[in-house]
Amino acid sequence: MKKIHRFIGDFDISQDSIVITDKELVNQICVVLKLAVNERICISDGKGNEADARIREFKKNEIIIDILTRFCNIKEPKNDVSLFLAILKNENFDLVVQKASEIGIKKIIPMITERTIKQNINRERTQKIVKEAAELSGRAYVPEIHQIMKFDDAIQYAKEISESTYFFDSTGKNINTEKIIGERISLFIGPEGGWGDEERILASDMGFPFISLGDLTFRGETAAIIASYLACKQR
Repeated sequence: MKKIHRFIGDFDISQDSIVITDKELVNQICVVLKLAVNERICISDGKGNEADARIREFKKNEIIIDILTRFCNIKEPKNDVSLFLAILKNENFDLVVQKASEIGIKKIIPMITERTIKQNINRERTQKIVKEAAELSGRAYVPEIHQIMKFDDAIQYAKEISESTYFFDSTGKNINTEKIIGERISLFIGPEGGWGDEERILASDMGFPFISLGDLTFRGETAAIIASYLACKQR
């Protein structure tokens, strides 16, 4: 059975036919994937609404598709999980963004902490990564990439948006004895060098439970991916 490619975009799925004009999407369908007239695709509006469609016609710089059937995407995790992630070096931050988006994270907040080395991200590339990851994994929504926040501001923001916030640190309780629960959850993952003493004190003062992933020491990207899965797997 031939693979049916899935695309998330600004689609009005209530229409019987849709004209795709987004240059990047047109290029992906025509040039990269080389799809043909009458081939079926799946489209999503990124808000939970999806449709099976068929390519009717290619025109210059646009594609016309016909909607076949509409349906609601119910694959999203039931809980709302935000990942507060210290910016990691090299491609490690991008890796976490990709995998966390596939797993079900709703929002990613890049942080600058005491021991953060890299101070910025390529926002355009990051947005592209989360969109492609959401398309590939079948998610109903594209995760939000928040503006970069300093740690002090991030812990206040987590208090505002979540009912449960977990601070991942080697000094915390083992994950085997401490469950991640809640409908609105925030996860804090530190940089390569770990948290600073002042950051631990601030998190403790906020009442955040300290959680350890076990006796082994994981890299920041590994810890972030594991924590994201444990939080999002609840049903």
